[in-house]
Amino acid sequence: MKKNRLYWNMFLFGTLLFLICNSIGITNKEGIDVDSESATPVNLSAAFSNLFESSDPLELGLTVIIRVDVSDPQGWKEVVIEYEGTNYSMTNIPGTDTWEYNWTPSGLGIHPYTIYSRFNENKWNMLSNSITVVSDATPPTYQLIEKPKNGIKVGERIKIKLEVKDSHGIKQVYLLFDMVNYTMEQLPDTDFWEYEFAAPKNIGVYTYTIYMEDTNSNLNTYTATLEVTNGTSETPAREFLIWIPVIAGAFGVVLGAVAVKSRKSNRQDKSTRETLSKKLKKPTKISHDVERKEVSVTCPICKIKFKILVPVTVINGSKQLTTVSIPANKGCEHHYQVFLDKNFVVRGYQKVDYEFDPEELDDLELIQEKGNQNNNIK
Repeated sequence: MKKNRLYWNMFLFGTLLFLICNSIGITNKEGIDVDSESATPVNLSAAFSNLFESSDPLELGLTVIIRVDVSDPQGWKEVVIEYEGTNYSMTNIPGTDTWEYNWTPSGLGIHPYTIYSRFNENKWNMLSNSITVVSDATPPTYQLIEKPKNGIKVGERIKIKLEVKDSHGIKQVYLLFDMVNYTMEQLPDTDFWEYEFAAPKNIGVYTYTIYMEDTNSNLNTYTATLEVTNGTSETPAREFLIWIPVIAGAFGVVLGAVAVKSRKSNRQDKSTRETLSKKLKKPTKISHDVERKEVSVTCPICKIKFKILVPVTVINGSKQLTTVSIPANKGCEHHYQVFLDKNFVVRGYQKVDYEFDPEELDDLELIQEKGNQNNNIK
């Protein structure tokens, strides 16, 4: 019997139909199904590995480097890459199983390609992928101008500022801190972006990330950490102590009594405080016509919340931070101080080891907050 052999490199799967005809015209036929297990390749993953593309998406006009590792015990004779209907030989990196090709796609859009590798036995394997070409694939660049210092104190203000540039324009810059996103503000007619916020109330190390996105959705990021420590920032010195009872205005309800002072030093001895207290035995009267600002404060020890009314004239008259002293036994058992800036923003708290004379504050009271309800604490 005569045997006929045909060597054929196949790239398609399906059914092969063989027709056999003898010398007197009698024909026989045989069909063979060819699928991914019976045709070459047998196992794509065993032949190709570590496909590498230097950039995807790729900016228009730039070159992408394509590398792939090709391994087989019998060795490889040839590796080619096909794109846009043409085959190109890939280059073997000497001493390795890695093959490489540099390609500059033409035009925007998705550009498919296929890598073919030929066995010593003239069998072929293949691997397909694609490169996306876009008009802009370059993320914004940045320079950090101002970042938080080490050892931020509870309640202290934190400011972050950076310069962000991109030839196609910046779409947005935002800060992710403690699982919350904050949109950073761009300074008019500049490339500078900044954001300022108060340090968390809980001490610890916090991670934050700044995201910078250009108008073509390319993203760059900056990640760092800051540590929040216990205590409050220093309060500027003042030369005298002033007691002011806060009296309710339009609602006819006395919300609280506070002792407002700007302190010269935390090291004032008790005798000095008693002398000042005697001189100011009668609290200064505040006219009902004076505008007041409502401020929510929290005891730094027991976390009980109060609302106080602070006369605008007191804050406006201070060029520095103003210290508001909350007396003990007028809402909770602790005596502490609240530091307010000129915008009536709480900048910090501090516990002190002395209390005001209770007789001077008998006619004063604070409002304790519980949820949405206010309860008078006598």
